[in-house]
Amino acid sequence: TLPLPKATSPTYTNGLQKPTTLQFAPDGKIFVAERNGRVMELDSLEDQTPTLVLSILDKVMAKGDRGILGMKLDPEYPAKPYLYLSYTYDAPIGGDSADSTHTHLADGADDCQESNNAIDCLVSGRLARVKIDPVTSVAVGGPVDPTSEEVLINSWCQQATSHSIGDIEFDSEGALLMSGGEGASWGSIDYGQLGNPCNDPPFEGGSLRAQDLRTPATAGDPTDYSGSIIRVNRETGAAMPNNPLVLSPLFANGVEDVAARRILAEGLRNPYRFTLQPGTGELYVGDVGQDRWEEINHLTPPPVALNQGLTNFGWPCYEGGRPGNLVMPRWQAAEGEIHQPLCEALYSNPSQVTAPLFAYPHPKQVAGYDGHLFDGDACDPEAGSAVAGLAFYDPTGIPAENAFPAEYDGALFFSDAARGCIWTMLEGLNGAPDPATVANFAVKGAAENFTPVDIVEGPEGALYVPNFYGDSIVQIRYFPGNQAPTAQLTADKTFGPAPLSVKFDASGSTDPDLGSGDTIHYAWDTDGDGEFDDGTGSTAEAEYTQEANVTAKVRVSDDFGHSDVAEVKLYPGDLGPPQVTIEAPLSTLEWEIGETIDYAATATDPDGETFGAGLVPHWEFLLEHCPAACHEHPITSADSPSGSFVAPAHEFPSHLKLIFTATDSRGMTDVKEVEIYPRLVEVGVSSDPAGVTLGLEGVTSDTPFSTTMMAGGTTTVSAPLTATIDGQEYLFSSWSDGGAALHTVTTGQDVDLVAHYVVKPPEEPGGEEPPSSGGDGSGSSSLPAPVSSEPPAVPPPGKARVALASKPPGLQLRVGSLRSVAPFALELAIGTKTFLAAPAQARKNGKVLRFQRWMKGSRNLGSSRRRELTVDGSAKYVAVYAVSRQGSAGGR
Repeated sequence: TLPLPKATSPTYTNGLQKPTTLQFAPDGKIFVAERNGRVMELDSLEDQTPTLVLSILDKVMAKGDRGILGMKLDPEYPAKPYLYLSYTYDAPIGGDSADSTHTHLADGADDCQESNNAIDCLVSGRLARVKIDPVTSVAVGGPVDPTSEEVLINSWCQQATSHSIGDIEFDSEGALLMSGGEGASWGSIDYGQLGNPCNDPPFEGGSLRAQDLRTPATAGDPTDYSGSIIRVNRETGAAMPNNPLVLSPLFANGVEDVAARRILAEGLRNPYRFTLQPGTGELYVGDVGQDRWEEINHLTPPPVALNQGLTNFGWPCYEGGRPGNLVMPRWQAAEGEIHQPLCEALYSNPSQVTAPLFAYPHPKQVAGYDGHLFDGDACDPEAGSAVAGLAFYDPTGIPAENAFPAEYDGALFFSDAARGCIWTMLEGLNGAPDPATVANFAVKGAAENFTPVDIVEGPEGALYVPNFYGDSIVQIRYFPGNQAPTAQLTADKTFGPAPLSVKFDASGSTDPDLGSGDTIHYAWDTDGDGEFDDGTGSTAEAEYTQEANVTAKVRVSDDFGHSDVAEVKLYPGDLGPPQVTIEAPLSTLEWEIGETIDYAATATDPDGETFGAGLVPHWEFLLEHCPAACHEHPITSADSPSGSFVAPAHEFPSHLKLIFTATDSRGMTDVKEVEIYPRLVEVGVSSDPAGVTLGLEGVTSDTPFSTTMMAGGTTTVSAPLTATIDGQEYLFSSWSDGGAALHTVTTGQDVDLVAHYVVKPPEEPGGEEPPSSGGDGSGSSSLPAPVSSEPPAVPPPGKARVALASKPPGLQLRVGSLRSVAPFALELAIGTKTFLAAPAQARKNGKVLRFQRWMKGSRNLGSSRRRELTVDGSAKYVAVYAVSRQGSAGGR
């Protein structure tokens, strides 16, 4: 077992907001990218006045996992003074962020206005470069929306607030490599059926965009880079001339698919981070998984022989393990019904898929695995899984006294942002990382806030880790033969009327080597002037007469010159921090996906400050995903005491955490939080007659069964188009909700769905076979058209059947002048112009219900209660309601 380095974490926290990545310039300056849209430059980690390099807050869409995620200086910086960025652009492909309807918050984060923003919060990805003045470290044209920004590529259609763009690296030829996710929903399998804002062909949307290049590009389906890694000329954005597809005969309607030339690899879900091995240029990719596995993938990039073909890592058809024995079960079940070629071709020829170098399981999701990476893994898997940073340790040019032990030379370091851990994979005999050597390197403590989203080796041999939720940078150093002390500092008071007398105590500081003859030395800076010249004992005292903030520090060092610093902030003259009360929501509130949730908080300050007059409010809204333990996904934030936001979709089990902070004019804060849980519903499936094998979110059974989901969520049900029971052949007729054989179900209440079958009629001599689940035999889908949920009826020619329903049923709705209790249906002439209307509130079973949205099938029509309608065909419209908090307070 190798000795672990000591993480001393002299962290920078003054103003950093969710750092995502960093890079050292040749002169030692540190460039730090923030998710929300800023890049800062630090002279060192102790720099208290960072330089704003650039701010593109209005262009960056920073909700959830979106934002600035990749950043690199030009390999020839400062001779070529460019900073390259990969970021989520707040507009569709080819659009203008100035037209965005999304809300820009005070801290640079964003929110979507669409009520179903897990599907239709449409944005795109950008690869851009900005010219920097190397002397000032400020973008040419000014730091705010610099005029020197040059967009090289705008692509990567993204409909959900995750699986956005990813990392940037440069190879030995100076080519730029960039990764991007497939932009699909994470709450369910998504092949385009949840909504299709990217205008993908049928059953080629959602996660299947990661296999987009395996279908011909057309005018309606141009090549995109979702779920891929591209390799381009960093000056122009054009494909490199030795890319694998440069000479491949890829044509669309007789025109060469030039866009495809940029692609190096496909079949990735969320390749958030990747790295190149020093000396070899071999590429290693961390791909964040869905249900079951996290992956580290490997490929050899150019220069290699031309026309080598793409590397396909298999998502969404495969995840983890090896092709042929660990396909994605839910996707395999869905493909068994829709019979589309993208996954079926890979299932029939798994050799086309490159298996990961290493994969580790999600807890309790794979039989025989508990979620640990190896026997004895000290990292707790219960918080979830999200492979993040990757970096090789390169000792070249590192002073021997600073370098990690020789065993780490060439090792691959990788982190998991959900688990808060870093592992190593040592170099094998063939020079490649050896999965058999995976070991713990840094393990998050029980009370630590550590979300390592990247790993960067510094010029002096330390590792630097952006701590996303900690708003800080963690430095990890190694001390050969001796470890540094850890400083601990307490103060008997931190606020009160001036003059303020304070007693400090650092005697709790520790040094692991004290028993080996080492000693601890103390140096104090109690007046906050930056000089440690105010005492040398383990304790100190000071009096503060001015009503001004002071940061008192103690530096603890050992006989070998290793040191650590602890500090405490003092507020002489301040009577104390504000006291926060969260008034809404109550912890008893149960919510539904898509529901508008109100929030409100108050604060009292002993110095008399109020909101708008000294006190500053701030909310953070987080989604806690809890497959075993919980890990967090940011939703949005707000800088007002009250307001509302829309409850997002996510995989079950999940709940929401709302955190409110009030900060007074001196910087003293109080923080309170409330957690609220979704209302749960059961979706059950059965067949009539009994015995047909049905699918429910990828699970199959020939007996009735059900699944639990969050109210307002979406699940997928499937039924075979033909079945044989006791020797009798049956044909699929309809589901009891009127859906097709394979369709999604969105519900706010318990529902039991029945798949109805009819006896297959005898074949007429010379007649045609009924259509099989393969459609017309060409490999394309030919699913039955959805059937109205009302009693079967065929409207006469020139008319359409318009059906209305409410959730819950029994509410009065309106079509033009007709008012009736839902569900009901009526026939209207094609082309009729009318409107739909629903009451703002209704009362049912003693509860007050509030209107949420209109739905047309799985499509969300918005939150306007009155909707203009031009009848263009038969359709069903559903008015969705949720329990009002005012009408149900105390009754939950």
